[in-house]
Amino acid sequence: DQIRFDYIYPPLLAQIIAPFTPTFSLNVISMVWHILSIAMLVLSVLLVNRTVSQPKQRFVFWLMPLLFIPDVQSFWVGQISMVLLGCFTIAWYAYRTDRPYLAGIVLALATWLKVYPVFLIIYFMWKRDWKIVGSALVAGLLLGVLQILLSDLDTLMTYFTTVLPGLANNGQIIGLFKNSSILGFTFKLFTDTPDIIPLVDSPTLARVTRWILTILVVGGSALLITRHPKQK
Repeated sequence: DQIRFDYIYPPLLAQIIAPFTPTFSLNVISMVWHILSIAMLVLSVLLVNRTVSQPKQRFVFWLMPLLFIPDVQSFWVGQISMVLLGCFTIAWYAYRTDRPYLAGIVLALATWLKVYPVFLIIYFMWKRDWKIVGSALVAGLLLGVLQILLSDLDTLMTYFTTVLPGLANNGQIIGLFKNSSILGFTFKLFTDTPDIIPLVDSPTLARVTRWILTILVVGGSALLITRHPKQK
């Protein structure tokens, strides 16, 4: 039997794909999705390599996606990771090349695809880069209105009041043994499943460890972001 996963993203992605489902088969849509994922990965490497001068470094950047296991997993199950990578890289490159409005628009799109990119917008708020923040807010508002027009307000509110809190608390349990996040890592360490034997079967220990690691990662990231380079 096939494992069925719940839809866990904001409505926008489903609304983009839905018009094509009556016309095209699942195999065709899947093929197009994988082509889009590959295109976004290639675009990301191309943009990064524009900022690299040495051929050896460029070769390494081309090689890295083939050796990075989460990339392979993402392609295998058709996750949105490569599309988000493309959005992040476009935003990063736009920021480096002094195109803040494009960076903000792309970050808004990424946020409506999987929520957590909103932290990048918060980062630019901290930097007081109001062109990026302003364009992200305007684009985000327009995309939000579009989702309401395509579905309804209740659909959007259900995501924020039911789906998102459930993900924040427990994730999608059925797929956590394959997940590479902090939640997936602690789940595999301390939860008994048919696929993995844990160190100790303890939901409490899994929850505590998850929050400790999350605080360490968030705190460490904040510390690195707020450090000022030493003046020479």
